[in-house]
Amino acid sequence: MSYRSGALSLSEEDLSIGGGAPTGLSLHRNYNSGVTGIGPGANWTFNADGYVSIEALPLYPGDVPVTGNEPYVYNVVIGGKTIGFLGGSVYGGPNGPFAGGPVGTYQPALPSGAQLVFNGSNPFTGNYTFTDSDGSVANFSPGPSGRITNLTMPDGTRLEYTYISGQTVKFISSNRGWALLFESATKVCAVNLAQSYVTAGSTCPADAQSVTYGTVSSTYTSGAGMPLLTSATRGNQTTTYTYNAKDHLNCVRDPGQAVCKIQTTYTECPNDPNGLGIQYQLHLRDYVSSQQDATGKAYAFSYANGSAFPAGCPKGQQDPNEDFRAFTASTATMTENGSASTVVTLDPSGMPSEIADPLGRKSSFGLEAVSGPWGSYILDTTIKSVARPEGNYETYAFDARGNITGKTVKAKPGSGLADLVTGAVYPASCGNTKTCNKPTSVTDPRSNATSYTYDATHGGVLTETAPADANGIQAVKRYAYAQRYAWIKNASGGFSQAASPVWLLSEERSCRATATVGNACAGGAADEVIVAYDYGPSTGSVGNNLLLRGKTVTAQDSDGAIRSLRTCYGYDRDGNKIWETSPRAGLAACY
Repeated sequence: MSYRSGALSLSEEDLSIGGGAPTGLSLHRNYNSGVTGIGPGANWTFNADGYVSIEALPLYPGDVPVTGNEPYVYNVVIGGKTIGFLGGSVYGGPNGPFAGGPVGTYQPALPSGAQLVFNGSNPFTGNYTFTDSDGSVANFSPGPSGRITNLTMPDGTRLEYTYISGQTVKFISSNRGWALLFESATKVCAVNLAQSYVTAGSTCPADAQSVTYGTVSSTYTSGAGMPLLTSATRGNQTTTYTYNAKDHLNCVRDPGQAVCKIQTTYTECPNDPNGLGIQYQLHLRDYVSSQQDATGKAYAFSYANGSAFPAGCPKGQQDPNEDFRAFTASTATMTENGSASTVVTLDPSGMPSEIADPLGRKSSFGLEAVSGPWGSYILDTTIKSVARPEGNYETYAFDARGNITGKTVKAKPGSGLADLVTGAVYPASCGNTKTCNKPTSVTDPRSNATSYTYDATHGGVLTETAPADANGIQAVKRYAYAQRYAWIKNASGGFSQAASPVWLLSEERSCRATATVGNACAGGAADEVIVAYDYGPSTGSVGNNLLLRGKTVTAQDSDGAIRSLRTCYGYDRDGNKIWETSPRAGLAACY
C-alpha cells in the first residue's frame, strides 16, 4: 500500500527460467489500483513491458518554467523499474498546454549514471536509446512512446522483443537460450530454446512451464474497458482475485484457500459533479482504507494530505491543471487491530521524512531536494541521513552519478563508541558506463582499502587487491573471461549457435601466501590456486544454455602434490540446479 497515494500494490512471480534475471528470464505481474495497466487485466502490468512514458513535471506553486527548459519527466520503464529523465520539447506556457515531444536533450531526474538519447530530429521516425548505469543498452521502436525492441547487457546477454501491432509483447528471447512466449492474452510459457524450437508464432510446448489467466468482462468502465484478471494458474495451483464495484482488487486467495490472503476496502472519490472527463480516471485515485489478512489481523489507514488531495481525493477532472502529486507534506497512519498505530510523514515528493512506530519511537530521514533552472520540482529525493529513535544515525555521501561514496554510522549517545566510516572511490567522469559506476576501491571501517580493476569491454572484475597483511603482502585475485555461444534448437531439429556470444568467467587465480607477480605467484605453482569454470560443450551436437556445468580447483595438496578436484552440476529443463557432485569424486569431465 502506498503511503503517498493510498493505492494498493501487489507483485507476483508467474514464471522463471534459467535462474531468472539477469542470466535467465522471469515474468512478474504487478498490480496497482492507481493505474489502468497494460497487462493481463485492468490495473495489472508485466515486468516484460518496456517503454518510455511522458508526464508533465509537477512544480511547487509559483515556480514558473523558463522558456527553453522543458518541464517534462520522461520515464523509462524497463524490467519492472522506472528511471526518470528531464528534457524533450519546449514548455508551452505557464499554464499549458503540456504538449511535450521527444526531440531534445535529457538529464537524469535524479543522479543515477543512466543516460537517455533520442536519435533523430523527427519525433515520429526517431527512437530512444537508454543506457543504464551498469552499461546495459536498450533500444526502443520509433516514436515518442516507443516499445523496447532489444536489451544488451555488458556481458553480451541480449534480449529481443517481438510485438503484436507494435504494442503488445508476443515473444522475448535471450541469446543464452531462454524465451518467454505469450501464446495468447491468457497464456504465457517459459521455453528452453536449447530443447524446443519456437518462434513468436508458435504454441507453447507441452512440457514447458506455463501460466494461464482467467478473466471476466468489467461491469464498470475502469481500465478503459479492459477485462479483470480473476485467476492465475501455474501447474495445478490457482490463485484467485476478486474486485469491488469500481474494479479495485479486494481479495486475493491462495491456491486451495477459502479465505482471503489479503482483503482490502477502499474509500471512493466522488464522481465529478460537472461530468467532465472520464469518471473511472477519478476512481483510479480511490485509496485503501482498511485491510485484513488470512490470520485475522486488521489494518486501518487514514491520511492527512496536502493541497493536491482536498477532502481526501484529488480534484481530478474538476481541475485539468491538477497534478496528483502532493504539493505539501502529508501523513499516513496505519492502525493495527484498532490500537497500534504507525505514522508516516511524507515530504512533497512522497518520500518518507519520518516514521513513528506504535510505541512513539521515531526514525527520521534527511532528504535532499532536487532543483532545476526553473525552480524546485517535485520528484523523488535522495536520502542523505537516517536518524534512529535512540539517537544513533547514519549519513551518506554521493558522487554526481548517485553512487554512494561514503557512509558514517554514529553510535548511540553516551556509548563511547567511535564512528564507523566506510567509503568508495569511483571514476570522476564517465567515459564507459560498463565500468564508471563500479568502485575502484572500497575502504572498510578499519581503514583497510580493497582495490579493483575492470575489463572495459564487458565490465567484469579483472583484479581484486586486498589490503596488505602483517607481512606487507597484498593478496590479489585475478579473473579471466571468455566468449561463448549458446546452442539452440533450429527448425530442422538440429542445433545452431545463438546470434551473439556472451562473456563468461573462465578462470580465477590467487596466491596462498606469497605476492602476486604479473599473472603468477612469487612462490611458484605450489603457492597458486586456480579455479577453472566449465559451461558445457560447443560441439553443436547438443543444446547448451551456458549454465555452469563444472568447476575445477587446482592447488597443492597436503602431501605436496598439485592436484585438480572437479565439481560437476546438473540442471532440469528450466535451468534449476538439481544435482552436484563431490570434488573428490574423481571425475575426469562433467559431460
